[in-house]
Parts: sequence; structure tokens; C-alpha cells
Amino acid sequence: MVTAHPGGRSARVGADLRETVLTGLDDGTAYELDVAAVNYRLSPDTPFGDITLYGRYTAPAANAVVTVLAFQAASADCPARTGKAVLLVGATKPDPATGLTTARDGHQVRLDWKPPAFDGGGGPVEYAVIASYDRPEPTALVVLRTTATGTIVPTATRDPFQPGGGPEDADRLREAGARYTVVAANRFGAAAAPPPVRTL
Repeated sequence: MVTAHPGGRSARVGADLRETVLTGLDDGTAYELDVAAVNYRLSPDTPFGDITLYGRYTAPAANAVVTVLAFQAASADCPARTGKAVLLVGATKPDPATGLTTARDGHQVRLDWKPPAFDGGGGPVEYAVIASYDRPEPTALVVLRTTATGTIVPTATRDPFQPGGGPEDADRLREAGARYTVVAANRFGAAAAPPPVRTL
């Protein structure tokens, strides 16, 4: 890495090169140039694939999320610096679903949401609808799984989603104040759960 001071203009130079051109410098200004080596390695948390000290990365055959770490040693007035980049190799889990809305209609609740901005590239996205309530104690149930971007929690005289569930469980899932969230997932994993939305 070659960096000009003042101004901080810089250029990355390959390990096999010994010259470069810095653009954007001002005529009549004296500059000092720092030359520092930048070394790369994979984060020990994501040791997938292979990378040379000079940043040439070879991806693994399997899908993975890889963190690449860069290290620049201190040189003259330039302090040591580190950086990182996250690489998505092949397919990965999707982004979260967004825009969840809920509406009660008698003995059912309609939910609508938007699909993930990025589906992970790993095939169809499935959504787990999770309902929760606080009385008589905090309870959360996966009430439905669907590939659509909207669903209806059906009318029930008993809770069909839990063994031994009674009508009081199903009623609480439909009452005002029950909370719903939708978690998107594909075969490579589940997205982070977005904040729950309360029924009104």
C-alpha cells in the first residue's frame, strides 16, 4: 500500500509490482510517501478456503460465509491498521423478512410481510410464523410454516400446534396484545428474527 501525505491518497500495489501511479495530487504541493505491506489471513472463526499473504483468495467447494482480515504494519507517520471484509461464498442464509403487519378478523389473524431483500441464493425461502403471549406465563409457539408472504392463523376450538393444547391457548394467540414475528429460512440456515408485532 502506497499512501501520500498530506491528503491520504493511496494506491494498492500487487506483490509482484514495484511501481504505481497516485492520482488526485495537487500541483506545487510536497508529499511524503509511505509504503507499507498489507497482509491477509482468514478469521479463525471462518477458516473456509485459502488466502495468500497478498490477498489472493481461493473459495471452498461448499457454501460459506468467510471473514477476511487485513493487516498493515506501522510505517513512518502511518500507524498500524487493520480491516476486514465478509465474503458470501455460494449460497447462505437469507436476510430477514420485513414489513410484517397483523390484523384480527373474528377468530383468526391475518399476517402479511415482505420477502427478504436477499434470499441467500439457496433455493426456496420458508417462513416460520411465531406467536407469543404473556398470560398466564410467557409462551411462544411456532404456529405455521409457509412459503408464501402472507398467511392466516386459522380458527380453532383448541390449539392444534401444541400437544394437549386447549381452547384457551388458541384464544390467546388471537387476542389483542398477542405478538407475532416471521423468521425466514432456507436450507442453509435461518435469518435473525425481526422484532415482534403486536395485534391490535
